[in-house]
Amino acid sequence: MTRWSTIRPGPAVPERGSAGGDQASPRTIATSCQYRAADAATVGRRGHIVPAEVTVYEDRSFSFRTKTPLTASLLREAAGLAKGAERPNGAPIGWISRAQLGQVAEVKMPDLNAIDLEGAERIVAGTARSMGIGVRD
Repeated sequence: MTRWSTIRPGPAVPERGSAGGDQASPRTIATSCQYRAADAATVGRRGHIVPAEVTVYEDRSFSFRTKTPLTASLLREAAGLAKGAERPNGAPIGWISRAQLGQVAEVKMPDLNAIDLEGAERIVAGTARSMGIGVRD
């Protein structure tokens, strides 16, 4: 069985919803092992929300795979914002440069459905626009 979860990297605290523990616990998996795997996989990503794929096998073992941080999380960091706009597609509440947009697109490239970096930048720019973050040249 495969479940998707999001992780807030940091010291593992057995809370409901962190590191997918709420999805693995009913299957009697040692959640402490899962928390250790989450900590090891997200060491350099503190401050971001990271999607994870947790696959639980019949023998109660599991595999754990992380994806790149959420685009919104990367954009908020680049713009220096705590959260996005309350009204999407309104006046921008923050700005990022084209270079910052390229950096975010480069990080997200493995998880995006884009052929090249230019296509990834367009996808990330759309997310920025919907968050109320403008892109300056």
